[in-house]
Amino acid sequence: MMPYTDYGYLDPLHIVWRKGTPEDPYTDRIEYIVVANQTVILSEIPDKVFRVRIHGMKEISYENFTTVGIKSDEFYVNYSTGVIFFHKDKEAETLTIRYKGRGFIQYPADRIYHKDKINNVVKSLSNIIDESNQKLNLAEIKIKEVEKVIGRAEEKIEETQKATDNAKKATEEAEVATDKALDAYETTRLVFKQYVDTYNDILTTYPNPEIGWTVQVYDTGIRYRWDGIDWVAIEALGGNVPKVSEHVDGLMHKEDYIKLKDISSDTDVRTIVFVCPQDIIGGVQDPHIIFPHDGEILEVIAYVSTIGMNDTEIEVQYSDDFITWNNLTDNPIKIVGGSFRDTGLHNLTTIRVDSGTVFRLNVPTHMSDALNLQVNIKIKID
Repeated sequence: MMPYTDYGYLDPLHIVWRKGTPEDPYTDRIEYIVVANQTVILSEIPDKVFRVRIHGMKEISYENFTTVGIKSDEFYVNYSTGVIFFHKDKEAETLTIRYKGRGFIQYPADRIYHKDKINNVVKSLSNIIDESNQKLNLAEIKIKEVEKVIGRAEEKIEETQKATDNAKKATEEAEVATDKALDAYETTRLVFKQYVDTYNDILTTYPNPEIGWTVQVYDTGIRYRWDGIDWVAIEALGGNVPKVSEHVDGLMHKEDYIKLKDISSDTDVRTIVFVCPQDIIGGVQDPHIIFPHDGEILEVIAYVSTIGMNDTEIEVQYSDDFITWNNLTDNPIKIVGGSFRDTGLHNLTTIRVDSGTVFRLNVPTHMSDALNLQVNIKIKID
């Protein structure tokens, strides 16, 4: 294995982290990535609290990943690198992956290495790039040598027309090969530059680009490459997240969106609760409760925690001015002796309630021997 000193000066990592605060929140991301070699690499490092979410699959722990192995419906996430591992059955499958991005890490070429079959570090990416540049320089020397040969061949034109034709043909073939090599190089190389926030920022940040310069735009997730004339979009990394609907997944699953539409049926209901602890004493009970919303009365129920031998009757009354009181039911609510709950043989005299309506309990009898009375008035607010 190469000694550490062989690497020379190592450039530091460039890390861009978000704080995860309201002022600098983590970013919701959805990426559509094809599994290659049973792995995918996320564009950003995922938040470990929110977790990585893949519909129809479940995440496993590192212990299960290293000891039991991974199943076809499971995946393991390395939250330090943003690499996700899958079962071989998922190879070449495109997956929709949701997570909160904490930021990203840019690695210098000296820290990216190639290893041999026994895991010895052979060379770094920087070494490979240097060797490639040396080979390109050698190719340029060879091209110059070819040009000298062509020059000598042109001098032989005077000696024989046949030699001239052959030399001309060789020259044309050499020029075509050179042009093809240069064209392939110019149209495929990518020189990555620091990302910018918007497309317009590319024009101001890189006013004099060179062929191959590649810049990612943060707000759209699109990468652009300078082809010598224009900035051309070459890759979309999922920066824009579609809005959710009943038919398309977006910032939440469509199943969750449908549930959210129906949740108001529970959150719009309020319950007034009267409690008479211990003995139930006849007469008007405290407290008086003011309801602060307009709404519709759904039901009135009463029950005791300790049954009595005698019947217990309760009147639920309401008022707008604390002076005039009306009964909320056509008959007193009755809990028959030996029962915990009321009989339900009462009907509401009104179902509407206005904001500011006052409610109270009145026990018209002194014969109740049950204990711990509770009366609930359930109201759906407008």
